Amino acid sequence: MPAILEPISNSNQTVTLDIPILFVGRHPDCDLILNNSQKVSRKHCCVIEVERKFLVRDLGSTNGIQVNGRKVSGLKELNCGDELTIGDCVFVFKSAEAVQHQAEQQLKADSAAPAPYRIPVESQDELPVMIDHELSSDIPILLDDPMDDGFDIGAGGYVPLEDSTQRKPKRQGSDSQAELVAE
Repeated sequence: MPAILEPISNSNQTVTLDIPILFVGRHPDCDLILNNSQKVSRKHCCVIEVERKFLVRDLGSTNGIQVNGRKVSGLKELNCGDELTIGDCVFVFKSAEAVQHQAEQQLKADSAAPAPYRIPVESQDELPVMIDHELSSDIPILLDDPMDDGFDIGAGGYVPLEDSTQRKPKRQGSDSQAELVAE
């Protein structure tokens, strides 16, 4: 997992540091665009990954950058838990190892917690039976109810009435709707 910049306020989204150089500013060419602050310059700073270390550098911005409340001039290495202030936007830097550890801890916590839908039962007889009506063929369905329609449902399925003068369904024309025509 890559390192991240996690915003302290909810006005920004978590930023994944998955490219070697991340440009930050208000300009559309920047990788991280911070339009919600007028204290952020068009091309404010960049975060650079060099040999699994992350460095931040101010690009001549008006309001500068700060790491843990101290103004940065030149390059400054970011350590896990450092607060990076860009204009008035504050982020917490988390290393890849810290992000991985946090994800593993969350996974352990999620798997250890009992599922909210589980109900303790003493025997299998107490469990309700679930039937998927769309896939089950065990549910009988009455298909034919009207009287005198020319068909009668018996034990073996469709059974045409014995009178051969009854109407039979017949398709007429090329359209897709079936029409009944008397012979």
